[in-house]
Amino acid sequence: SSWENLRTGAKTIPGELMPKGVRSDYLDWLVRHRSNLVYYETGHSGPLPPDLDDLVKESHRRGMLFFAGIRYIAGSGDNRTYLCYTDEKDVQTVLDIYRKYLELGVDGVAYLADDIRKEHIKGHCERCIATFGGLAGEQIFMLRKIAELMKERNLPLDRLYFCPTPYSVFTPLKNKPEFQSYYKAFADDTLARQVPFFLTYFDKEQVQGFKNAFGLKYLWWYNGPRPYKYWYRGRGEKKL
Repeated sequence: SSWENLRTGAKTIPGELMPKGVRSDYLDWLVRHRSNLVYYETGHSGPLPPDLDDLVKESHRRGMLFFAGIRYIAGSGDNRTYLCYTDEKDVQTVLDIYRKYLELGVDGVAYLADDIRKEHIKGHCERCIATFGGLAGEQIFMLRKIAELMKERNLPLDRLYFCPTPYSVFTPLKNKPEFQSYYKAFADDTLARQVPFFLTYFDKEQVQGFKNAFGLKYLWWYNGPRPYKYWYRGRGEKKL
């Protein structure tokens, strides 16, 4: 990637947005500090704030991109990790949120599949495992559904960001069969190979290892202030 493609921004919290006066000051502050992207996310159940359109417009007015996404476990309400993609009603619940995002004129969308519960690591349920072949299969299924909506709006696939379930380390997991099979499913999919993958590691060895192993697109996700041990956990002591 290049510096021209570097996107720095701020993430808003699901739920009610800050009051318009405060919001205006906040966006001005972001611009002054060279942020060029605002990101909003919710869970599968929504609902979206009624004035989200104002945040999109005001971000655009200041020259910032606006991305919006869904995260499995964010704001789920009923505490389910995520919905069942073999149920067409559940699928449409998810897609309706993306449709609303796109109707608001967002510049891109994100689909975050991180931090799911252990009981869903092999797949959402037995029916999902039988239908999609496992966790990666059901996520690819949904990526394709989202991509269809983006195509209607003439948005390229590099504006669809995806956070995989194992996202935080590569080296300690690279030889584990379940890790290999998960990523191989994406590597074998023509659409998934065009989608940037949100990953939190950024050191050269792990990034290059990921690219060489799977041929997928890498995109760094800054996962908040952390001690350096966090970034290198599982690899022994190393300095940045």
